[in-house]
Amino acid sequence: MVWAEETVILGRWFTSHSSALVDPVAGQSVLVSSWLVSLAGAISLRHLPTIEVGLMLLVFAATLLLLILPDSVWGPRWVRCLMALALALVPANPEPYMVLLFAFWWTSLWPLLVLGWRRDHYVIRIAVLIVAGLSSLAASFAAPLFFVLWLWRRQRRDLISALVLAPCLVLQLEVVRTSPRVYPTFDLQSVVMQMGRDVAYLFRDVPLGVIPQNDSIEAWGVEVLLITGLIVAIIRLPQARSRAAGFILLLGVAGYAALSAIPAPLQTNPSGDGPRYYFLPYALIALLLLFLIGASRDRIVRIACGIALLLALVPLRHDYARQADPVDWGAAVAECAASSAPTYRLPVQSDGQVESLWGLVVPTAICRS
Repeated sequence: MVWAEETVILGRWFTSHSSALVDPVAGQSVLVSSWLVSLAGAISLRHLPTIEVGLMLLVFAATLLLLILPDSVWGPRWVRCLMALALALVPANPEPYMVLLFAFWWTSLWPLLVLGWRRDHYVIRIAVLIVAGLSSLAASFAAPLFFVLWLWRRQRRDLISALVLAPCLVLQLEVVRTSPRVYPTFDLQSVVMQMGRDVAYLFRDVPLGVIPQNDSIEAWGVEVLLITGLIVAIIRLPQARSRAAGFILLLGVAGYAALSAIPAPLQTNPSGDGPRYYFLPYALIALLLLFLIGASRDRIVRIACGIALLLALVPLRHDYARQADPVDWGAAVAECAASSAPTYRLPVQSDGQVESLWGLVVPTAICRS
């Protein structure tokens, strides 16, 4: 479907073309989203929703290939295939699967996937990191992590990765600094509480009396139990490299949860408003649990991680299909083409309700082309 802020990119594309490819959206550079939404608009306005779904599937497929094909520290091939399945079943309302604008959320995962590669793959590595760094603020924050790894492992590929991402991080921070977007006043307590809620919400359908929106004792108990269990499981891994990889994934969970909490702390939930803010931490938690299943020799750890994964999937029974009021995009484009006015306002989804539709104003000549 055509979605909300995509009107910013499409409006630029239909008026000035080049600016749509590079201008920031919502306070950050989202290069991959800008290019793909513009490409979809260039191919066909009438079939825009279908084309966007196809391009979104390509981004998803690229992410899975980066995870599965290269040999990596994240586990043997069977574990990485299960990780790919887990990425297809992130237990939140599926905005990141449906909306091409959110392609940059997938590129946020790319540096962590690359970080685990056992071989250099320099051409693919550099290309992937450039695209990811220019598409996602979260991805660019992997630059210092690669640098720390270089100091530890002294492997040239880590230094090159850090040098590739560093300019992207500088650019992303400058875009944020100069953006007209009004960010909420940073409140550390709210961000930390939101990070805790991420964990509690992960098990929101488990009948344990957990009420995360009320910050109950039970909710905090779930959070402390899971985090403590993950740390202990990582420490008990038999190899130092496995322990380092486990803590990198745990750091990724914390980092993505913090970055995702800053825009709207304590105002979202994974089943309703703002489910995209839960996508990255939930995806990384799933990857970490599967990593522990593959790397640990402790049967109790493997069983516990498997149970946690299955319990986290329970909300998919009501969250995996997002319901939205129907909007006939093809009919709207046909009306635009038949209109004698110089411009026409096409309906665009925002929260799935007809009364909340956004509008994309386009020249009627484009509808006839």
